[in-house]
Amino acid sequence: MPRPGSPRTEEGNRRTSLLPCCTGLLLALALVMPPAARAQQWVGADARSVSMGNAGVAVSRGPSALHWNPAALAADRRRFAVHINGIADLQIEGDAVRRTDRLAQLLDDFPLDDIQGRFDEARVTEADIRHTFHIIDAIADLLEPGTGAGAHVGGDLSVQHGAWAFAYRRISHPGLVAVLDTGPDSGLALADDGLEDLNRGLRDLVEERIAAGATLHQPATAAGRDLSRQLRDIAAGQGIFIPQEASDEFAFQGEAALGDDLGDVRLLDLVEDVLAATALATDARVGVLADNRSGAEIRGLTLHELSLGRGLELPLPGPKVRIGASVRLLYGETFIRRFTLREIDGGVKLIGEVFDSFSQRTKTGVRVTADASVMVDPVPWLTLAISGRNLAPVAFDFSDGREFALDPQVRGGLTIRPRSWLTLALDMDITRNRSDALPGISWQQAGVGMEIAAGWRRLRWALRGGVWTDLGDSGIDAVYTAGVELGSGEWFVALSGYVTGHNVDVESASVNASADDFPERAGVNLSVGFGF
Repeated sequence: MPRPGSPRTEEGNRRTSLLPCCTGLLLALALVMPPAARAQQWVGADARSVSMGNAGVAVSRGPSALHWNPAALAADRRRFAVHINGIADLQIEGDAVRRTDRLAQLLDDFPLDDIQGRFDEARVTEADIRHTFHIIDAIADLLEPGTGAGAHVGGDLSVQHGAWAFAYRRISHPGLVAVLDTGPDSGLALADDGLEDLNRGLRDLVEERIAAGATLHQPATAAGRDLSRQLRDIAAGQGIFIPQEASDEFAFQGEAALGDDLGDVRLLDLVEDVLAATALATDARVGVLADNRSGAEIRGLTLHELSLGRGLELPLPGPKVRIGASVRLLYGETFIRRFTLREIDGGVKLIGEVFDSFSQRTKTGVRVTADASVMVDPVPWLTLAISGRNLAPVAFDFSDGREFALDPQVRGGLTIRPRSWLTLALDMDITRNRSDALPGISWQQAGVGMEIAAGWRRLRWALRGGVWTDLGDSGIDAVYTAGVELGSGEWFVALSGYVTGHNVDVESASVNASADDFPERAGVNLSVGFGF
């Protein structure tokens, strides 16, 4: 037994205290980061990590580790290695695309310009009022926050020499969201002369029913009666008297068009905006419903990154401890494209516009940020790691004054190697990430994966699989990942793919009886590499 104070005893004490110290360092790095970051999802481009449940912080090796965890560069110090990775990823959140398509289709089905003309001339029909309520309902559907579509498209070239690595990475992050033209001074007025035209048109409808000996219409629901009273009150505020029979006719046609949906809170709020805009049009020039500029907007950021990083294994006794850091020079190109409802030609084509938007740059900028990470191997078969990105927060401006921010974000992971041929991995975002390309949604990924590797003579192969889910508020179902790799000691080719089990309609059934749908999340990755 070693004597107290002997070198072996002191070395043992250092080993005993090293793991708590390293654990404390990892926890401290996590605690200083904000709980929510305006940043993109932690999207990997290398096929190996993505196919293992997108769990790459502790499992990544080689030049691709520069993106996930620069400390891992010290764990696989090759004399020379090159990785080339590509990614194409699509995510669809909620029903925004389908709802936008539905509204665009309604504008095609209903001759809105003709309807608007009859409102303006105070000769509106019952069908005109019902059609208008359908359009208002479709616009109200777009008010649901946190829905849209996004993508990640690009790739990288990474080169490693010893514990150093250099990479060029280009990835575009577009997002598609609904854009609403609402509010009292927007394109929502029912008639260009406001309540005067609406009042005359409704009175004429009532007089036609009286002349025909027909029973006057009355709203049958509480929401309808409230709407009738609201119309009279708004008109009274403008000094205009609308008879109850006329306001009841307006509310009744709303019930006939929408049924119980007339009581939806978002719809009633928008109807109130429509009536307020119509009242404003009585004395001022405001946009009418036919001029409404609601539609869809694609905005995002294309990043060109030059990264230089190094991993270092600390000369400490006991568990292996590695640290790493990288500096990233970012050249960003922001882009914005906007489509009015009349310019939208189907939800599928609208999704296609997301991938065609990268060349529409509006502003550019150059920024510098840094990444850092820590890895600990408490025992030979276990690796713990934590990695921080964008430690110096940066932002890129859009042409409309808004910005695309990249705040610090932290992700942790572990790898277990119970057998030489089996690797298990787990990752989790410590920060919750919110993208300026798809506002209203946050992501916090957690994923697990496994790899089975074997070989025959000089040929080696690996099968991989995993699953990740979102702990944020995106509502994404489980995303299933899988991949395969073939290679030797000097080269490899790897392919991965992932998909959710839930599809989302992107075109309304009114366009196509068998409405087109897409997986809620899907993507592919391809990686090739060589080294010695």
